Amino acid sequence: MSGLSRITIGATVAANPALTPAANPRDERGAVLVAGLLLALALLIVIGAAVDIGRAFIERRELVSLADQAALSGSQALDLDALHAGQLALDPSEAQATALAVLGTEPKLRAEADAGTPQAGRAPSSSGCC
Repeated sequence: MSGLSRITIGATVAANPALTPAANPRDERGAVLVAGLLLALALLIVIGAAVDIGRAFIERRELVSLADQAALSGSQALDLDALHAGQLALDPSEAQATALAVLGTEPKLRAEADAGTPQAGRAPSSSGCC
């Protein structure tokens, strides 16, 4: 009986060409490897871009935070003589020095602070505030 089943299996393979090996197996050898390598390369590029973009957002957030700290510390450098006279005004040189001191805490950062002129496009406030 075992001899008969061997013959039957062999006849089934010969009768069904989908089960027989390709005429030239070298035509498709390595195609899956190449597709897999290209897919891995594309995945690495996407992961690299995600890491770079994420790092850029983190750096931007840190720089904005440092600029906010410098602006806040500079804005608290009041001109005491003007304050005693009843006006609220900044001491520009003190504000600039204080802001640069805060910016100087970051060793790799080149920064400059200007407390003498109002920002372009904005008129100075007449109330001395904001």
